[in-house]
Amino acid sequence: AQEVTGMSALVAGGVVGLIGLFNGGGRLGWASFSDFIGRPNTYIIFFVSQILAFWLLPSMKEVLMFQVVLYFIATCYGGGFSCMPAYLSDIFGTRQLSAIHGRILTAWGLAGVAGPSIVSYFHAQTGGYTASLYFFAACFVLNFIIAAVLKQYGQRKKETRTAL
Repeated sequence: AQEVTGMSALVAGGVVGLIGLFNGGGRLGWASFSDFIGRPNTYIIFFVSQILAFWLLPSMKEVLMFQVVLYFIATCYGGGFSCMPAYLSDIFGTRQLSAIHGRILTAWGLAGVAGPSIVSYFHAQTGGYTASLYFFAACFVLNFIIAAVLKQYGQRKKETRTAL
């Protein structure tokens, strides 16, 4: 935030503090919204919107717009976390839910270690954060493809159960 928008360290610290509120709000809001539109559609919205957000974030020089996009990303992070168990149950049923969810949480934790390392690498190579944000936008493209395939899988599974 300081590098892209030029905001002060004090303001940037306040932004970091508010991210937790938006993360928590996203857990409640997106989970409730997913009950109406379905988990597959919710994840597709997450990935499409985050492709755009991560792609646009490095060019946002206005502090308010930068914060709005950053807070939206935080809501998606919280929403993804809260919708995951129900989505896994929708796809695989409840029998293996705890084992599958445990693997996802392990991957999530590994991403928490790898993500900052990737950002640091790109920053060291390029002197800024733009390349790392574009890299993550590309990762969201892959996530979107996976979400679209899972949505098709879920629909076919549902059709098969209905036919039986």
